[in-house]
Amino acid sequence: MTTLSDTHDLLAHPQDIGHFYIPEDQSIYLLSSKDAKKLKDWIELCIEELTRLGYQQVELIGKGAFGFAFAGVTAQNQALVFKFTRINLPQSVHDKLAEEAHMLGQLSHP
Repeated sequence: MTTLSDTHDLLAHPQDIGHFYIPEDQSIYLLSSKDAKKLKDWIELCIEELTRLGYQQVELIGKGAFGFAFAGVTAQNQALVFKFTRINLPQSVHDKLAEEAHMLGQLSHP
């Protein structure tokens, strides 16, 4: 099994990379190289789309069981967080996340 720290040795032979671990804060996921590329492409697409919509300094700030979170800044220098949920979540989870977003939108930070 290849770890991320070992990948520099495989750069000359990328076809040898089958699977590698991506360490997370609470767990470790095993991704095939195909799935890792899809994930990387999807993250890049999200960043490109948020940038196209006018947000600046867009970056991935987290990912978990329900989806992904990106940070960005408006032209007026307002910091925002964008949460993208996984499409295959039950509707009840989508509803709870929408409620959470509404509640967080009511908060005012100093």
